[in-house]
Amino acid sequence: MRQKLKYFEFKSSLMDNKQLKELRAKSHTLEPILQIGKDGITDGVAQEVLVQLKKRKLVKVKLLPAAGERERLTLDLVEKTQAELVRQVGRIVVLYKR
Repeated sequence: MRQKLKYFEFKSSLMDNKQLKELRAKSHTLEPILQIGKDGITDGVAQEVLVQLKKRKLVKVKLLPAAGERERLTLDLVEKTQAELVRQVGRIVVLYKR
């Protein structure tokens, strides 16, 4: 039986460990600004995440259980928004825009 990942993170080539630590610390106080449901990552969702990233630079997004596979959705969201993945824990994704 395959074990599900609860914590997903990949090494960012644009940020060092110190910057990632600072962003993770800042993300603790954030509330999710957007919920992604059964329709997944649509153009509208990606556009809204981009708008929020421009305003705030650091955003937290919640993936609802109906959305599907978390890791695939996270990578799709990162690709469509060209943002940096700071962290994904469970169904919560934190993104950063330079």
